[in-house]
Amino acid sequence: MQPSYAPMRVVLFASGRGSNARTIIEMAIQQPMSLKVVALITNKGSAPVVQVAENYGIPSYIVPVRRQETGRATRLEHEGRIHEVLKKYDWEYICLAGYMRIFTPDFVEAYPHPDFPVSRIINIHPSMLPAFKGSSAYDDAFDYGVKVSGITVHFVSPGVDEGVIIAQESFERLPNDDLTQFKARGLSVEHRLYPNVLLSLSRGDFVTQSEPFSIFLTPSS
Repeated sequence: MQPSYAPMRVVLFASGRGSNARTIIEMAIQQPMSLKVVALITNKGSAPVVQVAENYGIPSYIVPVRRQETGRATRLEHEGRIHEVLKKYDWEYICLAGYMRIFTPDFVEAYPHPDFPVSRIINIHPSMLPAFKGSSAYDDAFDYGVKVSGITVHFVSPGVDEGVIIAQESFERLPNDDLTQFKARGLSVEHRLYPNVLLSLSRGDFVTQSEPFSIFLTPSS
């Protein structure tokens, strides 16, 4: 999606602490010829991720939600302001890193991949999709009593947590784990997997453990 000599340019979206955003930024610093973070967008001005971006000199944009007459109108108005920010930059992918908003199909479909039948929006999800979709995946997996859980990086589609899977990595739930320990083990996988997937994408190296990723390797007609 970019000349071989240029880094892959990404825009980060986050709403919270920014731990995944930090690992992606640090990978970009370590591999400047492969990856560049051009901006951060958040819906929460109080989110610690804003300070993370500032610490690394990444431009950040706070795009708060303004309530409209209906939920759909609220989402469309909010996304309209996000579109305006995105127009400021040349970028290849949007990387969701703990962004606690669900995009409308209109938004997802506005950013199709030029070569493959997916969007240019990537997300990380704390389960082995298609298991445990939604915002409480760690809690749901833990409460269900899984012995093995995992992390998924996938392309975003109009359906929530239903996009084409890029990569997955499993981790064990140990017998004495409480929920905090379980989440911490998962986060350590997140922090390794996400930046490495982006680095792999930037190099055109699509080696992955995830069989569904073969869909991505077939260009759309």
